Amino acid sequence: MADPAYILEMPLHDGAQAMLRELKKTYYVKLLTVRPPEAIPPTMRWLARNELAFDELARAEEARKSLHEVDALIDDYVGNLAEFLENTPGAGVLVDQPWNQDVSTLDGWRDDPRLIRSEKLSGIPGLLDGLLR
Repeated sequence: MADPAYILEMPLHDGAQAMLRELKKTYYVKLLTVRPPEAIPPTMRWLARNELAFDELARAEEARKSLHEVDALIDDYVGNLAEFLENTPGAGVLVDQPWNQDVSTLDGWRDDPRLIRSEKLSGIPGLLDGLLR
């Protein structure tokens, strides 16, 4: 993350633009990242270049995303969701990825209606509406 070229060349996930556009119609969209401070300027350029809609970009120290007073967390890392669900009354959406197939960290929330898994980014706005209303 210290190399701006690495950040600027990152691929965009399918459906990210449409998902964020749709979420922003109803919600305040706060992007949380654990990237170091020097990675923020190229990250902002990458977000703008990819036309990703959001309201705020915030650094989350040590992946403590629960400290950012958000109603829901959409993430592809099970550890972030476990920490968030443990420390907030908020909802969590796990974005299905090849690297997060072991969800044993989330076993305590398997039957919790606050946690949903989504295979596609395009389905997240509807899932989030159901979780938050």
